[in-house]
Amino acid sequence: MKNNLGLESNVELMIFALNECEYVEYLCSKKVLEKLEISYAEENNIPRKKVKTQFINYGNDLMVYVLKSPNNMQTVLMGLPTLEFGRLKKEAGLLCHFHQIDNTIIAPTEYRAMEAGRFKREFMLTPYIYQARCISNFKENFGLYIPEPKYRFVPTNEKQTSVIKTCIIAKLISSFDTKNNLGISKVEVIGGDFILPKGWEKQEPTYENTLNDLKLISIRDSINCSLDEYIDLVKKEFPLKTKIPDNYKANNNYILNTCSEIPFTEQEINKGIELGLEQKQQRQNNSEKIM
Repeated sequence: MKNNLGLESNVELMIFALNECEYVEYLCSKKVLEKLEISYAEENNIPRKKVKTQFINYGNDLMVYVLKSPNNMQTVLMGLPTLEFGRLKKEAGLLCHFHQIDNTIIAPTEYRAMEAGRFKREFMLTPYIYQARCISNFKENFGLYIPEPKYRFVPTNEKQTSVIKTCIIAKLISSFDTKNNLGISKVEVIGGDFILPKGWEKQEPTYENTLNDLKLISIRDSINCSLDEYIDLVKKEFPLKTKIPDNYKANNNYILNTCSEIPFTEQEINKGIELGLEQKQQRQNNSEKIM
């Protein structure tokens, strides 16, 4: 069990059902994954039987798998049938764009769309981070989903929680595209948008080691505005509980913080803005030295 990567495979069909997907759509998704395995094996000259996908997790709009092959593992993010087709392609583009600003934003290595019968699925392949900890809220507790030895939610202590929340704000500010006046929007803290590496929870939490380790793996949308306007939105929305009661779907009454049940404090937000601006300035200084 120590090598467990996520949820048990027998939960997979239940997730499709909970998202109001038909059984035939589940079978279609399995067929598309099989076609991915075949094409991946052929493209990389690997025996077919040595390439396999394994279900590990899910989000509001997608299923998460690991594509295993000899000496390599990649994450496969497949849109659920309920997700508007083309949305994942847009997200892949946004991840690649913001990765150019902040390389801790995980860009996909590939986007694909495949058909099975009359159904079509789209998915992204991204670098796999072994047994990563997904940051989330659960019943008004802030914490991490840890896969081993069994997948479970573990609340973080007060200091860990505050440092993570501060660094989430810092990440959003530091990745703002000042050249194009573009910021990341529709952030779902509950949805596991942010992850930390295995073992982070055993360290003393500091801003430095957390900001360096924190990865952003989902960007649903962006907003055109100035950096000052973006900061104002952060200050306005992150002190709020934005999760819809009894529902884990996005709350479209908000622009940036669309699904969270844990308010961020004024101190966490202000410190996060400070750290994000410092990191942005440091990047600019390093770029000017290279030039």
